Amino acid sequence: MSLVVVGGMTIDDLVLPEGQPHRRVPGGNALYCALGARLWGVESEIISFVGADYPTEVLHRLGELGIGTDHVARLPTNSIRLWILYEQDGRRQIHLQHDSPGLAPIEHIVTPAIAKLLSAGALPMAAHIAALPVQVQRTVARVLTAHDVPFTLDSLEAKGSVGGDLLDYLAGPDLAPRAFLPSRDEFALLFGDLGSPAFRAWSEATRTATLVIKDGASGSQVHSPPTGVGRQVPAYQASVLDPTGAGDAYCGGFAAGMSLGRDSLESAVMGTVAASFVVEGIGARALFEATEGDAQRRRDTLDLTQRR
Repeated sequence: MSLVVVGGMTIDDLVLPEGQPHRRVPGGNALYCALGARLWGVESEIISFVGADYPTEVLHRLGELGIGTDHVARLPTNSIRLWILYEQDGRRQIHLQHDSPGLAPIEHIVTPAIAKLLSAGALPMAAHIAALPVQVQRTVARVLTAHDVPFTLDSLEAKGSVGGDLLDYLAGPDLAPRAFLPSRDEFALLFGDLGSPAFRAWSEATRTATLVIKDGASGSQVHSPPTGVGRQVPAYQASVLDPTGAGDAYCGGFAAGMSLGRDSLESAVMGTVAASFVVEGIGARALFEATEGDAQRRRDTLDLTQRR
C-alpha cells in the first residue's frame, strides 16, 4: 500500500446553482482523495469513520477499486451529513446538518489505525491529511512524523478554521508537510500574498515544503523548493456539472504523484487530471467510473507549453 488518506467520509445533500437538489450523495474529502489517487494506480488506505447509516455498498465498491476501508470505523452514530449549497456566482456554503457528528472522532482513530498498519508490515510510502480541524491535523501529523511517513496537507475552508493556529502549526519544522495545498482563498486567509512577511516566515521555516495553490478553473500554482519560483499548471477543460470534491481529488492525484517519486510539477498535473473527472458528474460518480487509461489520455492532452 502506497498511500494513507486521513479525512472525512460524509453523506451530502447538494443544491447546485440551478436549484436542483441531489440527496444522499456519498462524499467527504477522504473519499474524493483516495479515488483521485486510484486513477494513477496507487493503492491507498482510508482512515476515517462513518455512522450506522452509511451505505455499505459504497465501502464495498471502494474495496473493489483497490481502496482499503479496513480502518474506516463504523460508529453507532449518524454519519456526517452536510448541506452543500452553491450560489449563482460559484460560491458555496457548507453546513453541518442537525444530529451530525463533527470530525473530531478521527483524532482518536488514527493512532490505533497506524499501529495496526505497522504491525501488519504495511507502513505507507506517503500520507495525505485532508482538510480537518487544526487540532486533529496536528495529532495526525505527529503520528505520521513519529514513523517517518512524509505527508501532504490540505487546509479547512470553514470560517475561523484557518489563521494563526494553523500558521504556527505549519511553521513547526518537526511537523512540516512535504507539500501544502490550500485553495487561493485559504492561502489569502493564511498569508495574504506571496510577498507577505507571514509567507516569507513560513518559507524559511519549511524549506523543503512545496506550496501548491489550487485555483479552480484557473488551474494551480506550484512553488517548489529550493527556489520557490511559481509554475502555473492549467486546468483541464472539462464540462463542469458539480465541482464538489474537485480540490480533494486534486490532492489525491498530487499525493499519488509524490508517492510514486514524481516531481511536484508532474504531481500537480496528475492532480489536475483527477479533479477534471470529478466536476463532470454529481459527487464522485465520474471518479468511480474513470480508469487509469482515461486519466493518462487526459494527461497527454494537457497543453504542457502552458506550464511556466
